[in-house]
Amino acid sequence: MKLLTYFFGTVFGIGYIPLAPGTIASVLATCAYYFSVKSFGLNDLKFNFLLIVLFFLGIIAGDFIEKDGKVKDPSFVVIDEVVGIMVTFWGLPIKDDVNFLYYVIAGCVLFRFFDILKPYPIRVLDTVRGGIGIMSDDFVAGMFSNFILKIAFFIIHVYYG
Repeated sequence: MKLLTYFFGTVFGIGYIPLAPGTIASVLATCAYYFSVKSFGLNDLKFNFLLIVLFFLGIIAGDFIEKDGKVKDPSFVVIDEVVGIMVTFWGLPIKDDVNFLYYVIAGCVLFRFFDILKPYPIRVLDTVRGGIGIMSDDFVAGMFSNFILKIAFFIIHVYYG
């Protein structure tokens, strides 16, 4: 069970990559999102279900790994980045847009920006211990990114057709 928890929390071991595991996990999650929408037609119902399941499993895995290693928010736990990327793209009407790829790239950059800089209230959530602390700061970074993408989508489609 311990091995499975670490395997999930590190997203198949991606978290053990020595240089920028959070960024690598974010980029790979963004690519997975893009290709699952373009190639497999991922629909909103499946996406929402997957997001909820990964969020709660991430809390459980993060809590276990943090307690097991006695380290707060270990950098090798990257399931939070995957969920943050998913929140970034949640509910956006971009799947059929001609600029889909650009929105996806912008979303990944925005998410990393907020996740790294941690403006208020993300910084406060980053201090919370346990799995909820590991997951919540990235969840809110994804919400910030999602909000900006929705504004950009609205502006582009209202003012530029």
